[in-house]
Amino acid sequence: MVRLYPRVLDMDAQEIALRLLDLKEHLPATNVLSMVETAPAAFLQGTRTQVTQQVAAAAALLRAGLVGARLERMYEEVPTLLLEPLESLQVCVCVWGGGLSDI
Repeated sequence: MVRLYPRVLDMDAQEIALRLLDLKEHLPATNVLSMVETAPAAFLQGTRTQVTQQVAAAAALLRAGLVGARLERMYEEVPTLLLEPLESLQVCVCVWGGGLSDI
């Protein structure tokens, strides 16, 4: 993680822990530590509130639009998906909507 995002060394350990807990609250079945290790800058930059609100909104949109998809697996493989603009995710939901139950 340090190699990908050296600024993590300057962050307060409690702040990192709280961010992980926030993510886990909205993604209970997802390995959020793996997500942050894969894309640390994406989840550790910006304010905690901004990241949490974006992840919560994106997860809700995807959950509602892609019923039956294994979203946790998607999040772990492409964690930055949760940080895409909601408008882009809505397009993805429209395009993917019918064929993700086997993912």
